[in-house]
Amino acid sequence: MSGFDLVVDTNILIYLTAGNKNIAEVVRDKNLIISFITEMEMRSWPSLTAGDVQTLKKLLPKCQVIGLNDEIKEKAIEIRKSTKLKLPDAIVSAPAIFLGLPLVSADNDLKKVKDIDLLLINS
Repeated sequence: MSGFDLVVDTNILIYLTAGNKNIAEVVRDKNLIISFITEMEMRSWPSLTAGDVQTLKKLLPKCQVIGLNDEIKEKAIEIRKSTKLKLPDAIVSAPAIFLGLPLVSADNDLKKVKDIDLLLINS
């Protein structure tokens, strides 16, 4: 991949899996970075079809998965306390701030997060 890095929320990967061309254009030629939470949410998505599983097998290896280090953990705790977001949303947001990268999401609640470069997508 060429271009620049983006941290991507779970909902963006769901839209990609569903074939959303607008989302595909936004992330084209970008290095996609996801939280381990996003990987887990995608792989455990209750309504996965056999086709979705095949799509994920192609998509997830193209993403860099970020684990939970002490700094990301503390940032997620801070986000959760200050915004009252659900813990998974705070954990998904924290790597973007930690890495200084934009977070692409369709979740309006993430506008509550201070110091985040949010690329809010209206699918």
